[in-house]
Amino acid sequence: VDYIVVNGSRLDLAQPQYLMETVPVRFRKVLGEESLAPEEFCQRHPWVRGICGIGNPGRFFRTLASTGLSVERYVMPDHHPYSGEEMDFSAQLPVVCTEKDAIKLARLDIDLSQVWYLQVAVNVEPEFLSSLKEKLAALTIVPAGQVSGES
Repeated sequence: VDYIVVNGSRLDLAQPQYLMETVPVRFRKVLGEESLAPEEFCQRHPWVRGICGIGNPGRFFRTLASTGLSVERYVMPDHHPYSGEEMDFSAQLPVVCTEKDAIKLARLDIDLSQVWYLQVAVNVEPEFLSSLKEKLAALTIVPAGQVSGES
């Protein structure tokens, strides 16, 4: 292992670690082009239903809460194969999901007019990026079809 990158806080390991964090960027409608900055989205929709099928749903809900949203939580198993039945909510609250879940939901033949996903950016320590760039620059790229030892 060349690098250990951890999300949020360091692990109790002897090996060097680099921290990363996800930062909310925009809320985007699953279908269409509409997008809103977190502040504007929260002003328009202070209460939402949050739905996710990821390995650490708590982190997603904490991220939503960090934007100022009040969230009614719906947790699906990691890698959940959405059927659309999960999206049959009686109240008219907007639904917010992860980008991973949005890709799966967009394939379904259901009303997604009030379904948004949170686009995030990933921040990592500058030392990690510098080291990774150096390591990548040092790689030797062999063109496809060329076998080592050929002249």
